Amino acid sequence: MNIQASTYLSSVRDEMRLFIRRQKRPTVNELEGMMLRLNTCVALTEELEAENALQGGGREARPQMTIFSDHDNNGGDAA
Repeated sequence: MNIQASTYLSSVRDEMRLFIRRQKRPTVNELEGMMLRLNTCVALTEELEAENALQGGGREARPQMTIFSDHDNNGGDAA
């Protein structure tokens, strides 16, 4: 399952904006739900950083490659 930490952050951000827009205080259960998602995001981020460190530790640094193309891919139309 491919889970992005940003998905959790964006859902919490959207929920906080909703409370601000409504000018309503969140309930304890709603706050607990937001904190759970924030903690999940922190755990996912730490896990991804550790995974990237393991993958990058055994490899040599790859040179950055740039692709240049002089192929006219729009049929010559100046759009």
